[in-house]
Amino acid sequence: MSFSDLIPFVLLIITGLLVLVSVVFVVSGLDDLFIDIAYNVRKIYRKLFVMTKHKPLTEEQLLEPDEQPVAIMIPSWDESPVIRRMIENTLKSVNYSNYHIFVGTYPNDPATGREVELVREQFDNVHRIVCPKDGPTNKADCLNWVYQGIQMFESERNIKFQIYVIHDSEDIIHPLSLKLYNYLVPRKDMIQLPVFPIETGWSNFTAGHYIDEFSENHFKDLVVREFLNKSIPLPCSGV
Repeated sequence: MSFSDLIPFVLLIITGLLVLVSVVFVVSGLDDLFIDIAYNVRKIYRKLFVMTKHKPLTEEQLLEPDEQPVAIMIPSWDESPVIRRMIENTLKSVNYSNYHIFVGTYPNDPATGREVELVREQFDNVHRIVCPKDGPTNKADCLNWVYQGIQMFESERNIKFQIYVIHDSEDIIHPLSLKLYNYLVPRKDMIQLPVFPIETGWSNFTAGHYIDEFSENHFKDLVVREFLNKSIPLPCSGV
């Protein structure tokens, strides 16, 4: 059998593989299609039956309620280049007064600890919680120790925090985010705010991937999860 006689069989195999790959892509994309359909159904429903009955929330409404005590929890490991600027920016920009910042650090990460201490020495609402074990462990472990430190702080200061907010060390907090939590809690048990990644150059492929991922997750997937009354992840929120 000559090579020219094999060409039809090769083309047949390639065609079969293309069909198989196409089917796999279609099946794997059905969940995304469902999310897109549910998202647009919710959008149309809200436009027709919700937004016509309720006015959008205004800044004046956010500023009206009395401020409840808020605890901002920030787990950190090897965050010395950003943690001090993050805390200082929060202190400078957030439109709220009744809050405390608790930063979790590790004994074997003195650089991050020093940066937190520099801010703590200047502001009495910034506190450092040192985990008992060397890091890195994981965010949940660090947050557990931060929460224990908050409980000790509540006992010593005779204060009871009504709202707990989780943030990462590189976050830029919206000035009115605490006002929004204060407005909705305790009517809502948990609030999840969308995260806006900072855009970077086209060559920063990892950062660009995060922009796409956050846009899809926070502005579509989480909205659909709430719409369907399903569990919602809690990477950054007020509770």
